[in-house]
Amino acid sequence: MRAKYLGRSDGALTLVLRKLGSLTLDERKKIGPVAQALKEKLEQLCDAQETQLLGLGGSVVDATLPSLAPETGHLHPVTLVRWQLEDLFTRMGFVIVDGPEVESEWYNFDALNMPSWHPARDMQDTFYTEVQSSKFKVQSDEVAAQRLVLRTQTSPVQIRAMEKYGVPLRCIVPGRVYRNEATDARHENTFWQIEGLMIDRDISLAHLISISKIFLRDLLGERIGIRVRPGYFPFTEPSIEMDITCQLCADQRRSSSRFAGPKSQTRLPKPVTGNGNIHGDKDAQFMYGVFSKDGYGGQVNADVKCPVCKGMGWLEFMGAGLMHPFVLKSGGVDPKKYSGFAFGFGLTRLAMMKYGIGDIRMMMSGNLRFLEQF
Repeated sequence: MRAKYLGRSDGALTLVLRKLGSLTLDERKKIGPVAQALKEKLEQLCDAQETQLLGLGGSVVDATLPSLAPETGHLHPVTLVRWQLEDLFTRMGFVIVDGPEVESEWYNFDALNMPSWHPARDMQDTFYTEVQSSKFKVQSDEVAAQRLVLRTQTSPVQIRAMEKYGVPLRCIVPGRVYRNEATDARHENTFWQIEGLMIDRDISLAHLISISKIFLRDLLGERIGIRVRPGYFPFTEPSIEMDITCQLCADQRRSSSRFAGPKSQTRLPKPVTGNGNIHGDKDAQFMYGVFSKDGYGGQVNADVKCPVCKGMGWLEFMGAGLMHPFVLKSGGVDPKKYSGFAFGFGLTRLAMMKYGIGDIRMMMSGNLRFLEQF
């Protein structure tokens, strides 16, 4: 207990006392005496416990008493959501496919209809490796095709799945991806995605939207708000983007009786949308510590803009569309006979919505106080 709360480097109370200097004078007057009194009380309890334990040195241990149960491990929230989605899609007839995290430019870009001049191929967005390889397809640009990258999306497995399994095909691809970008509450340079793919005769956007609604409502509840809008992606045509209601700032409205809806109804309940704000201390407790503007500590005493949806109430969730004929040809499929849809979304962001986590950086922090809550 002394190390957990009073440790010099990372004790919980020690960290609070260190932050007193960054508070205003009024806040220090309120928090300082309370923290100091708590420190003295903890020291007294620790000293008393140590004295008691030292006094037991000569006592006889009862060997018949049950032993202490070992601490159990905890699954990462992303793992929990991934397993739930894999189970759901497996029941819908999808297979789970995996692919390499270090990819060739051809699979990561060229085969997905992203030519050499596409901005996503710039080094400001993509991690390139120093090791080169030529053990893969070489298309028009032989020099570019020999470069290796940390995959920026799980979409390259679309091509690999078509080459390996042929058509018809239903598969999902959970995996880690890498982006060379700045981190904040919504963005990380390493995160998890899930790619979905369905290829058969006469596949349409109706299949895509219906399957998307099924897994979102299964995971986040029947009252999740979903909206579809036009989008652009080089590997789909037409393309759509799907938004969901922010579950962080919608939690407060969901508990309000005026959003509860009638007690008996035959249709789906009315979706609850977020209002873009996080209110008060209790709602600011995003699974770990106290949320502030920087996402890592400080006290919130009034409404603040939601850090995830940026006050919009809606969160951009998924890019999708009907597969571009070029992509089908790259995988060896005749686009005149078959059509298909593809979608991709951030599994890490979905875990944030499911568990009410306000900062994506917590997922990679390795902090046990956060992970032990799952």
